[in-house]
Order: sequence, then structure tokens, then C-alpha cells
Amino acid sequence: MKPPSIQPGLTYHIYNRGNNSQDTFFEDKNYRHFSNRMVKYLTSIGEVYAFCLMRNHYHLVIRIHEPAQLPLKYQSNPSQVISNWLNSYVKMINLTRNRTGSLFEKNFERKIITTDDYLRQAIVYVHQNPLKHHIRKDFINYPYSSMAHYQKESTYLIHTGFVFELFGGKEEFWRSHDDVNPDINLPDSP
Repeated sequence: MKPPSIQPGLTYHIYNRGNNSQDTFFEDKNYRHFSNRMVKYLTSIGEVYAFCLMRNHYHLVIRIHEPAQLPLKYQSNPSQVISNWLNSYVKMINLTRNRTGSLFEKNFERKIITTDDYLRQAIVYVHQNPLKHHIRKDFINYPYSSMAHYQKESTYLIHTGFVFELFGGKEEFWRSHDDVNPDINLPDSP
């Protein structure tokens, strides 16, 4: 069953993994290409609050713009932009790795985030993903997540100001990430 379309004005935790849990990122330039495409595609439809790219999957927390803020052609279906972003990445991988077919599982997963508490949990969960999967203990300096944007207080892709405010300030943001729980799992619904 196809999941419901992404709707304007809502916040989502979006994620997907490689077919049969296979790798989706093979070298550093793949992570960079995926991130560059994220900027190109996603900033037109929403505000990115967190992301993490792992060897065989990715996580993204994004708030979709209100209908009036969306490009006209995506007002009824902002999901198309996310599909275009992912398809552009898959085309590049297929071309450079001499492969064909799907790289990710059929449909990207999405969970609607309806409360500020759930949003804070999702952001921390996404950032702690390298720890959860035993990739890296120092998840704050993991190079393929939005943590670097928070360290630089960059607004190039990530809406750091909103997120710092959501957590009650920069100190609380960093303190919430100090509460390391590699076994954290997000509930199916808030």
C-alpha cells in the first residue's frame, strides 16, 4: 500500500534504506552529492531541521511550507520534489557504478510530527543515529549529518535558529544531545 502524500504545513520524519539493506552511499563524494541535491530540491518546499546519512539509509526531519509558500506546481503534491531529489541521486549512482534499477526501497517512509516534544525527540534521534548503529561514538562530529550546521550555526540548509529556540536555547540543544541513549527509538505516533 502506497503511503499518503506529503502534505503542506506539516512536519515529517522521512527515512529510507537501501534495497535489502544494501549500501546506498559508497564513498565520500556520494554523501556530498546527496547533500547538495538536498539543498537544491528540499529548500524549495520546506525547512530542514535535521538529517543524517548512513551507509545504507538516511533520515530527514523537514517542515513542509504552507501551500502559498510552495511553488505552484508542487502545491498539491510536495512529495514529488522528494521523489525527484531521490531519483536524481539514484540516477547518478546507477551511472557511476554501472548499475540499473532501484537503489532504495520502494517508497520513502514518513511519520508526521505533531508536537514540539516529538519534534525534539526526532531531531535528537536523527543526530544520534551513528551511535545507535555503532558507526561512531562521537556522533556530534559525524561528517554526514546536520550537526556540523549546528556547530557553525549555519542557516545554509538547516534552520538552526528555529531549532535552538525549540529546545529553549543553544545550551539546551547541546545538553539534550549529551543525554546519549543509543537504544532510543521513536514511537510510531506521539
